[in-house]
Amino acid sequence: MESSKTSDTSEILTSLYRAMGVLEAFSFADELTLNEIVEKTGLPKTTAFRAVKTFLALDYLCYDPKNRKYTLSPKLFRLGFIAINARPLSRWARPLMEEVRNEFGEAVHLNIRSGDERMCIESLASTYQLQVDMPVGHRSPLYAGATAKVLLAAMSDEEIDSYIKRVSLVKLTEHTVVDTAKLWHDILDIRKFGHAMSVSERVKGVVSVSVPIYGNGDETVAALSVLIPTARSEDSDISRIRESLLQKAKELSRRLGGHQRATVHGGHA
Repeated sequence: MESSKTSDTSEILTSLYRAMGVLEAFSFADELTLNEIVEKTGLPKTTAFRAVKTFLALDYLCYDPKNRKYTLSPKLFRLGFIAINARPLSRWARPLMEEVRNEFGEAVHLNIRSGDERMCIESLASTYQLQVDMPVGHRSPLYAGATAKVLLAAMSDEEIDSYIKRVSLVKLTEHTVVDTAKLWHDILDIRKFGHAMSVSERVKGVVSVSVPIYGNGDETVAALSVLIPTARSEDSDISRIRESLLQKAKELSRRLGGHQRATVHGGHA
């Protein structure tokens, strides 16, 4: 019987094992030159080149001769979406997300951490004509917006320090937090209160309310969020939306073997 995992390294295809590092290098950047791939993987240049040529032949990578950079192809994204949809996280989350969307009419999204970014893995559009779109597969930095910072706050202090040192904190809007001290303040608030809210941090004109979802071992595995256009936010009951998200996150965490941590209500980041 074949197993999906094995501790016997003699059964590993070394060349394939090393080549997959090329694809994983794109967790840290959308596009890379061959030299950048070599730098991130530590592979000899000839080995990296052969791996890249193979992935090009299989349509897993695309190449732009103008800037001499490689990017992941849509074919690879489709495989990723298939894997995501097969996960209990997305399957169990969707009906709970539908309950939130049906109650408030606003867009509901499920996000996970992917390398140094936040990535949407499930998305339900608002029922209103004016809505905020976030398609499945959408990515953004971990420092920008409530959802991203919920995932950032789940990392250890050492991991956060390392992230801040290697990532340029660039203003996506005039409200994006790029001051390290303020970012740490928001992280500590999220850890204390167990939820976050942001206004126009990632996209101008959008209010985001987000809560963590815990898996086995009580580690944060995802963030459940509602996005509201600021034009409608004053008429929205933000506290009721937050409580609904917390209840749904508690149920989803329970199904995943985790437990929602005790939180202090009333604060936000």
